Amino acid sequence: KLELGPDLFFLEGGTLKIKPQFIWGNNLTYLWSPSTGLDSIDIRTPSASPLVDTRYKLVLTGLGGCAVSDSLMVTVLKAPVIPNTFSPNNDGINDTWRIQHLESYPGALVQVYDRYGKQVFTSIGYGRDWDGKFLGTPLPIGTYYYIVDPKNGRKLISGSITILR
Repeated sequence: KLELGPDLFFLEGGTLKIKPQFIWGNNLTYLWSPSTGLDSIDIRTPSASPLVDTRYKLVLTGLGGCAVSDSLMVTVLKAPVIPNTFSPNNDGINDTWRIQHLESYPGALVQVYDRYGKQVFTSIGYGRDWDGKFLGTPLPIGTYYYIVDPKNGRKLISGSITILR
């Protein structure tokens, strides 16, 4: 029996080792597909570094041609892309502060502070974009400071965000 295990997640730009579980046999052959992002397609534990989410399949063949197969999904966690300005003026263009790829980090913590250190926005899981308001009131034009903790192996990200109108 062949079991590739649960689906895997890894940080964009990284490499992970795929480790299938099975009872050892003699003269086994391995065939991984697709080959994209793999260092080898004919070894037991290849290293994977795909650029996009990829479903890998392993066909394990023993003596006499008896074969079993399984597959697993490797999901690439892309680095968050954090804009440094937005204009919440209801014109339909850049009305919210949208952090790209943060939806891949379900436990992410986003915090925004004003220049005095007062927290004006927080979100766990980033279920909603920031609309530039604090307690329903639009904040003034200016620079604010953020801390984003992806909570999935990436380091804290901090910087500034400017509200324009």
